[in-house]
Amino acid sequence: MSARTPTPWFLDRRDGRDSNAIEILAILDGECFCIAQVITEGSSELAADDRANAEFIVRACNAYDDALGVLRKVMKEHEDDAENLPGDPGCIECTAGTVPNSHNTGLCAYHGARDLIRRVEGK
Repeated sequence: MSARTPTPWFLDRRDGRDSNAIEILAILDGECFCIAQVITEGSSELAADDRANAEFIVRACNAYDDALGVLRKVMKEHEDDAENLPGDPGCIECTAGTVPNSHNTGLCAYHGARDLIRRVEGK
């Protein structure tokens, strides 16, 4: 897998230019580079949706490393103290085969973090 462009990323905010692309930019070695474009076409309402999507991409990508770090910290703290922690009585993973499924409410923080890490890392 290739390395991704380091964050922070930002949007090109130049208004009034003759282009239908919103550029997502990054600065590498002191130079500004376009790393992606969101093409806007159609009505001003669609263009506003395209801008909102581009802003969402930038926010999500800029928060990615911090969010992943928090999830890993949740898992590590749970693993470090696992022998002292009871299983979550509502977690389908913690109680597998020990309580009726109707008592399960989803995943505890540990198993939710584990599954989310797998999803964001594409595993």
